Amino acid sequence: MKLTFERQAMLSKLADELILIGVDPVQTDGASAIQGSLTEVYIFIPDDTSQVVIDRITTVVNAHDPTPLAAVASVEDYLIDLDYRISKIELGL
Repeated sequence: MKLTFERQAMLSKLADELILIGVDPVQTDGASAIQGSLTEVYIFIPDDTSQVVIDRITTVVNAHDPTPLAAVASVEDYLIDLDYRISKIELGL
């Protein structure tokens, strides 16, 4: 079954949100169950999915914020920043 929602979404973030309610973002054939375009989101679920689960999916999609998550700095970024700060301390700046 294909659920269609007319809205923008950040698909990876939406997948994480659906995992939290117990919806697997991967179909049995290994394909992504969550797909989309600029204006629509498609979620593929088994035909025997209960209405309760469909309602939960709908609630999550409607509440979804498509704003990207902040980038996480790498260890290398932290070390470069630390080195820069130590250099400033050594120079008395």
